[in-house]
Amino acid sequence: MQQSVVFGILLTLLNKKQVTRQYLAEKFEISVRTVQRYLNILMSNNIPIDTKPGKEGGVWIYSDYCLEKGFLTNEERFKLIECIKSAYSIFADPVHKTLLEKIEQGERNANLRTEPLKTESFFIDVGGWANPNYYRTKLAIFNNAISNLHKISFDYKDQYCTKTSRTVHPYTLVLKDGAWYLFAYCEMRGSYRLFRLSRIVDITTLDETFEKNDDIKVADHLTIETDNGQDIYLCIEFSNLVRSDIEEWLGSEAIIQNELTYTAQTLIYGDPKLVSKILSFGSDIKVISPLSLRQEIRKELDRLYGIYQQEDSVDDCVRSAPYNGLGIPTHKQSKYKL
Repeated sequence: MQQSVVFGILLTLLNKKQVTRQYLAEKFEISVRTVQRYLNILMSNNIPIDTKPGKEGGVWIYSDYCLEKGFLTNEERFKLIECIKSAYSIFADPVHKTLLEKIEQGERNANLRTEPLKTESFFIDVGGWANPNYYRTKLAIFNNAISNLHKISFDYKDQYCTKTSRTVHPYTLVLKDGAWYLFAYCEMRGSYRLFRLSRIVDITTLDETFEKNDDIKVADHLTIETDNGQDIYLCIEFSNLVRSDIEEWLGSEAIIQNELTYTAQTLIYGDPKLVSKILSFGSDIKVISPLSLRQEIRKELDRLYGIYQQEDSVDDCVRSAPYNGLGIPTHKQSKYKL
């Protein structure tokens, strides 16, 4: 605990010109007296810390101080480079490319790399199989607008294919539950929203800029209602035949094993496609709650039954029609159309 807090205080002083002891105490949830003790530890290790008493005073590190070249271990440097490479594969922007080149060049100049880098332990590819550049293009546009605080406009399609024109203040990109979202302030809604990238079309970066609210924490808004749905508490019962699929979908921590079946309970995003997801497991799954989802599934089953319910006249038409070698009717037009 002590070592991590001392290191955190050091990084804070390196990143800020001057802070108060009270600021450090609140940030690391320790007393002012403990802050002073940790500052003494840093100064005893030749960290050039200076202080100034009074209302306008504080604590700081001399601007010409820099960390020694052994600040990061080989494995830490590798993880840093790996993260930057993955970010560059997503955004393909010059900032990540330049940063990567600077780090690698700095390592060569300082002879820091004493052992070869390990192979990549993870790689992020945002491109789809059919259209590899589909998401990359959108992500690059949004990332540029976020960096330069430019408003963007686009058309947004909801689950009913209703299109609305939006002008938003883009804050950040979010990867949640395997889907990409844009977190932004929507001028039309007058609130912060999550916009699913797959529903965004006709994007335009505007010349008009916006002032970012630094008090907004993205993590606090990831469970709010979006333009697609809202979080619901899901409870399901299912058989062993679909256990591995449910585990991949909801996570093993949500599953409870019973005598003959399994149950799963979790908070999940109530996307309109949730009904289709449930039905894809067939009769091997049953929704226990919420009641509203059970009712939606029942309505969808009624609609499916209506589609596949055939009248006697239709059956007679199909039975009397000549078939080809594939078992498909060869008559030009059937009275029944799906």
